[in-house]
Amino acid sequence: VFQRLALVAANCLVDEDAAVRHAAADALLAFMRSRGIALSATVKGLKPLSDQAGIETVLLAMRVDRPLVLRILRGARFADPAAAEVAAKALLMADGDEGPLGDVLAHLGATSAHMFKPLHSHACDDKAGSGAKCRAVGHRLYAHTIATSSRLGVPLDAHAKDLGVGPLQVNNQGLDRLRTLLRAVASRAPSVRTCVEGLDAPPEVP
Repeated sequence: VFQRLALVAANCLVDEDAAVRHAAADALLAFMRSRGIALSATVKGLKPLSDQAGIETVLLAMRVDRPLVLRILRGARFADPAAAEVAAKALLMADGDEGPLGDVLAHLGATSAHMFKPLHSHACDDKAGSGAKCRAVGHRLYAHTIATSSRLGVPLDAHAKDLGVGPLQVNNQGLDRLRTLLRAVASRAPSVRTCVEGLDAPPEVP
């Protein structure tokens, strides 16, 4: 029952009436806080669950009320790493003031650190010598941000050896946000540093 109520609340986040949107946000946060409801993500190739609140539904409201969505994401629970990854990608690419976005990214990284770190070991699979491709969400987000920056005309080497003086120190909005997220992850799950080195290095002055 509460899953369906959470779904209704999520769908109301795009309502034209601000009072309705805020009531819906309060209800959704309450369900996540006290009823164990978690936001899920649509998995490619699988039919979406019709009775669960999805992170994609919440993110649609960014076009209507961005501060409200940021408030929800700061208090959100995620069903699995896929949902946390969708939320993180949206925040990395969102328009808006860096302060509030950075706060939410830092909170997301700290509270959901276990969803971003290497999955089955204490080190990045790409660097373990096994030939396996690392499936850690933190690693995928780094590769995604590098690719996005390159498409925007900022060519970066995703295989740089020392990221302390490399891509993560470039004056680039997406990478600055990624650094905020992954530093927060590293504070709780240090193994993510094996995926993205140089997280502790101070930014270079342009």
